[in-house]
Amino acid sequence: MNSTLSPRNNCPNVWNEILENEPNRYSDQWVERYLAGARDRLGRQVPGFNLTIRDCLHMQELCAFETAALEDSKFCGLFTEDEWKGFAYANGD
Repeated sequence: MNSTLSPRNNCPNVWNEILENEPNRYSDQWVERYLAGARDRLGRQVPGFNLTIRDCLHMQELCAFETAALEDSKFCGLFTEDEWKGFAYANGD
């Protein structure tokens, strides 16, 4: 089973409990934490644009999808190794 982009399949009992009680609280807190530096670093590269944590997360997701579809993505190089580890953890890998 490929669950790379679906952490709920890795531990259904815990995931279902979290979904019932607090849908995105814990994952949102983690994403805010591990991408704070990326938002600040990348935000300096786009003056006048309010780059959000969610924008950074979507850029990481684009890396995964473009790499699968096109075999490469310039989005991948925007993030540090630790930020990629944070992405993997957020997705249950």
